[in-house]
Amino acid sequence: MKKQRSIKTKVLVLLLLLQIPLAAVILIYNLYFVRFYNEQIAGTNRSALGSWCGVLEGDLKRMEERQLNYVMMNENFKLLASSRSMLDSHLYSYNVLQEYGELMRNNDWLYGCYIIDNDHQVFREIYGITRDTYQQKNALRQFFREYVKDGGSITERSWKVLEQNGRTYLYLVKGYRGTYSVYLADTDLLQQEELPGEPSRGIVLLHDNQLVGEPDPSWQDSIDFRGQDEPYFSGGEQEYLIIEQAVGGSVLRAAYVMKYQGFFGSLSTLQRAGSLFSIVLVFLLIFLGCYLLQRMFFRPVDILVDTMNSIKNGELETRAPEEFSEKEFFEVNNTFNNMIEQIQQLKIDFYEKELDLKQTQLNYYQSQIRPHFYVNCLKSIYGLLETGKDADARSSIIYLSRHLRYMLRGSTMVVSLEEELQYVENYMELQRIGMAYPPECVIELPAQARGVQIPAISILSFVENTVKYGMDKSRPLKIGIHISYLKDGEGDYLNIHISDNGIGFEEELLKKLNQYEVTERKGESVGIYNVMQRFWLYFGRENVLFAFSNMEGANVDIFIRLANQETAEDRK
Repeated sequence: MKKQRSIKTKVLVLLLLLQIPLAAVILIYNLYFVRFYNEQIAGTNRSALGSWCGVLEGDLKRMEERQLNYVMMNENFKLLASSRSMLDSHLYSYNVLQEYGELMRNNDWLYGCYIIDNDHQVFREIYGITRDTYQQKNALRQFFREYVKDGGSITERSWKVLEQNGRTYLYLVKGYRGTYSVYLADTDLLQQEELPGEPSRGIVLLHDNQLVGEPDPSWQDSIDFRGQDEPYFSGGEQEYLIIEQAVGGSVLRAAYVMKYQGFFGSLSTLQRAGSLFSIVLVFLLIFLGCYLLQRMFFRPVDILVDTMNSIKNGELETRAPEEFSEKEFFEVNNTFNNMIEQIQQLKIDFYEKELDLKQTQLNYYQSQIRPHFYVNCLKSIYGLLETGKDADARSSIIYLSRHLRYMLRGSTMVVSLEEELQYVENYMELQRIGMAYPPECVIELPAQARGVQIPAISILSFVENTVKYGMDKSRPLKIGIHISYLKDGEGDYLNIHISDNGIGFEEELLKKLNQYEVTERKGESVGIYNVMQRFWLYFGRENVLFAFSNMEGANVDIFIRLANQETAEDRK
């Protein structure tokens, strides 16, 4: 036997070998420099982006307030909104447009301003420096005419984005009583910092995670903007560090884009050498630690776990090998194997006691049913002899002898469906003798179901209850027994359907039957209770469902899950 060593010592040595170098190399050197470097870069870029966005937000907010003052306070605009003549409307709109010209001279990023009066068909415009064609301007006119055609008041609180023929604009509309003021900004003029050629850093505007304006095509397709406030990396072969921020007062976002040079790009030669050495050392230590853990700890644990799983799956003969060199694993293995042997013996004893108990229960229910049936048959034969129907009495004795032979064959507690239904027919022959209107029984049994095993005297008990308690004296009794197969998502089922045209179940009894609240104390439910108990004991309660109803008489449905027929044979 190999020398046994304490696993505690091995784990302690292993932790020392891994933790000290990893803590010193990773936490003190690589992690510190990487996090510090990235945080410094992200903080600097975020500050620059915040300052740029603050300036832009201030300009947009100032323009919004200026426009709101025009609409609400400007005398010419108010006169235009309340004007009733075409001539006055054009005069007032001209005066407003002159004031817009002064506004655009002081704000070179404004593309143009429109004054629109739907009531008098006024549409005046003024533009700053623009390179757009007449067709582009005409498309803008058509858009805003359509935008305000419904009249009413418009008080937009944020600048919106308009894309026309490859150009992107920002616009803001305010107005009331069918008179509107429109400010239009060129997004190309808003971008104070661009990324020409192969940029190292810069700021761009975004709408729905797409660039606005005309950025450099050499990099715009390689960056995937995500619309998130946290810094992230994006790009193809060349990565960029991206920091985004919403531009207040508009639907735009601004992004600070910086060309990422990699971790080593900003370090000195000595720092690069130290980083490379620490990375190689870390990988070597991790590889060594994994190898030692696998050999000294993981492998023994895996063996024990596999053994436990095999035992859980029913393979009680499985044992873990006893070739462990570690003292603790050796002791655990021996203790575990001894415990499994004891559990196996206890399980065998338990199963034997459980089978004895179920055998006793089945015999008890079987003995309750047999006297019930014998007494009924003897009463019928006695009645025939009293009335002088000797021939019928002799026939009844023959039928009864068949039943006695069936019932007294020994300790057999399950029969095939075919055999059970044969004795149902035999019982019906007994009931027909001496009756003016004998009962009828129609049986449908598929060939593939003939050999299915069920508890004896089960269907017969339901038929007997129908004859005894459910007969409607105003019409002949008709009983139907239909056997069929059903399928659902959980598997195949056998359905035993028993129906009659009698008086049906009492409502109180029907409720108790469907809630499985019947007992063996008294009345009609004794036989039904016994049949249900024997089905549950034979097939397992989870595999049998009983359903009772009244529809032109009493109806009984028994659903048996056929996938567990082999288990039922084991129960037998």
